[in-house]
Amino acid sequence: MHRLIALLLLVTACSSDTTEPRPTSDAGGGGTPTARTDGGGFPSLFGDGGLFGGAGRQQCPAAKPSNGAACTEGRGDCMYGVDVCDCNDDKWACWNPASCPTAAPDEGGRCEVVGMQCSIEAQSDELDCDCTATGWDCGRQVCPAAEPTSGGSCVEGDGQCTFGARVCVCEDDVWACWNPADCPATPPAENATCSPLGMSCPYGRGECSCGEEGWECNRRVVRDAGVGDAGAAIVPNGLDSGV
Repeated sequence: MHRLIALLLLVTACSSDTTEPRPTSDAGGGGTPTARTDGGGFPSLFGDGGLFGGAGRQQCPAAKPSNGAACTEGRGDCMYGVDVCDCNDDKWACWNPASCPTAAPDEGGRCEVVGMQCSIEAQSDELDCDCTATGWDCGRQVCPAAEPTSGGSCVEGDGQCTFGARVCVCEDDVWACWNPADCPATPPAENATCSPLGMSCPYGRGECSCGEEGWECNRRVVRDAGVGDAGAAIVPNGLDSGV
């Protein structure tokens, strides 16, 4: 340990009396990119790409790269006029942010440039959407055309799917479908038998979900005093702090 500290102090001393070269700009069109160094040519110990730093900043080619061309990932993007280029999965993706959808695209819908990223305002929420080889990925639930079978496999996403009066959610990569009208009229007892697995029922400000060990209700669920899970009296928690 003492030798390592001495070595770090020696390297810092050797490099402290020179001026650090100006790092390459993120904007394209100006010279050959060079690795950022601390003065004297020593790699930065604490900065970009250093011994104690993370990945270095993105090295931008002098000219706009072609989509799909190989690259080495770094922090930040490169600008070429109105186009932005990002190195993702070691491949360049360049696009004009003005070409991003103005409304939330269909999950899995067709997109222009694999690797392009767009932030889209949708119903007071901001979606971060990525263009993948299989279409737009905004993290939302992909709903099949017809109601899936409970227990069937799925890929999780935000939101649920409705099929008439029935609701389906993808939980732990498995579909759960039910009719909300089938929810118990009052909050069920903890760990009471339930079906289907993944079913969720609202009660006031809280909800009860059907888990592997039976019904599970969060603290916001209001129950009548004297109707505890094991027959013991309980105090209604409708006025709790929500913690």
